[in-house]
Amino acid sequence: MLPLHTVVLNKYVAFLRASWTDGIEVSDRRLTDGDFRAVREAIQTGATSIDIYNVSFSEGYFEGFCSLMAALQGNVLEDVRFCGTALQQSDVLHISGAFRDSKHLQKLEFVACDVDGWGVTHLAGNLPRYPSLREFSLVRSRGDIDWYELFRALPLEQLERLTLSHHSFGPHTVAMLARELGKRGAPELQTLVLNDVDMCDEGLDALAQALPSCPKIKCLLMSSNNLGQGSLDALGKVLQQCPTLQQLGLFRNRFTDLEALATIVRNHPTLTWFNARRNEMDDEAIERFTKAAPLTNLHLGSS
Repeated sequence: MLPLHTVVLNKYVAFLRASWTDGIEVSDRRLTDGDFRAVREAIQTGATSIDIYNVSFSEGYFEGFCSLMAALQGNVLEDVRFCGTALQQSDVLHISGAFRDSKHLQKLEFVACDVDGWGVTHLAGNLPRYPSLREFSLVRSRGDIDWYELFRALPLEQLERLTLSHHSFGPHTVAMLARELGKRGAPELQTLVLNDVDMCDEGLDALAQALPSCPKIKCLLMSSNNLGQGSLDALGKVLQQCPTLQQLGLFRNRFTDLEALATIVRNHPTLTWFNARRNEMDDEAIERFTKAAPLTNLHLGSS
């Protein structure tokens, strides 16, 4: 029999499965003592990732779950993702305890979680204790967040990917992040995802000034940010400051002058992927852009 690497727990069935994968998925159910035993066995046999989707933790069970992981000294969990889960302050403390001083944790994600500002700041404050952490994501959080404290706590010096999306915190907050990047630098950062944060022209201008502190940036995603013709100068600065950029995402913004946009992107030495779908462009403008900036992967149009 193959070693057990995967536990799948969802609203339809709970079972253990030997496979080539190395993850644990816990989704759409109320956890039981049997679930904890399954997770324990999976971690002990080498599982390296865990995904927790839309889970309802009964009274005391979340504490038990985190205590279980904390008790497994030397576990090799590398990738942890919470999605659609309500996290109280006590839950946040248990999460922090479960991964205290983890030498293996590389990726930590919170997507559409109901967690308050204190919880987010506390979690971020623990991030520098994970020396292997390379990716952090906070997407569509439903709590009030002190962004200044969060940005100060982020281990920017070691992150390779940072995702802060679907918060609509506005250009002032983007400028705060930019100042932190500029002050401390992010020498390893390769991917920055700031989708739907209401960046606007002012936020992009502030970000452009900070990007020289991110010398390895390869992917910059800024969809749904109210960027338009007033952003063209700042966008030009972004590309000048990012000589290693390969992917640029501007999906669902307000650009109309595609010829000016094409002039900015076509001469970049490394850019190969560009997404400007759902901007204010007609078919004729799209055709002109395609001829002016023949990139390898070009995504334009209304779909």
